[in-house]
Amino acid sequence: MLVSFAPERWTFRPYEVTERLEIVPDDLVRIAEDCEPTRTAALTIAYFGAEPSVAHIEAVRELQLQGFRVIEDETHRVLGALTPLGDYGFASLRKVLPVADGAYLRGVKSNLTLRDRAHRGWEAMDLKRAGELTQARVVFAEATDSLESNEDLSPVRASARTMRTIQELDYGYMRSQRRMNAQALQRSLFQNDRARLISAADVPSHVVIQVDDAMWTQSELAKRGIFCPIHWPKPARMGSVPWHKGLLSLPIDHRYDAADMDRVGATLAEVLAS
Repeated sequence: MLVSFAPERWTFRPYEVTERLEIVPDDLVRIAEDCEPTRTAALTIAYFGAEPSVAHIEAVRELQLQGFRVIEDETHRVLGALTPLGDYGFASLRKVLPVADGAYLRGVKSNLTLRDRAHRGWEAMDLKRAGELTQARVVFAEATDSLESNEDLSPVRASARTMRTIQELDYGYMRSQRRMNAQALQRSLFQNDRARLISAADVPSHVVIQVDDAMWTQSELAKRGIFCPIHWPKPARMGSVPWHKGLLSLPIDHRYDAADMDRVGATLAEVLAS
């Protein structure tokens, strides 16, 4: 999120988030008091599918009244209400939807010149669907390197397959499955005193927990066929910033059902008890 701004000599000013990873609106406004509005952009987000709180919305509007430009990261809530907030909004679609690339950008009035970028993301997804997991991981890694390369940051066009797929997806089904899966998994987690529930959105991107050792827990779950991202390893550039550690995101998307969630909950309990 920040790496492309560093060479342009931007100054980064972090604001606080709560233990449940919600922005602290008063701190966002406080940080803005020391900034020049016409030379400042505020980046805000509601994490893991949660909708922005009333206080979050009021803080954004206060900054806008003062002349700040506000950019809202909507990536985790693309299946939610998506009520526009801020001057600009964006989302990386492959973080939540079953697509290999693509994003949207809201609020830019000028036409963007888009070029094409080749990658193997769809090939990796097809390999995974076919059960070729080892090869899929290799191809996924190559595709990620291509998609996230910082060598050329000019905007690129989403693939034709992504554009076709987003028109064919059953969004109502995906929402309902995420709700049901999250509820089933949370019921299991309530009985586990070694995992602390962090997120509780209506249409969650993940169910996020906090454990003593996220790296070890992730590794042990992977050995049992359960693969969970860590949100987030601490970047070196954020060395002086207070960081929420031990966060692990459990998948609850439409590929799974209640039986899968029971297995995840039971396996997690087994791992944490060992």
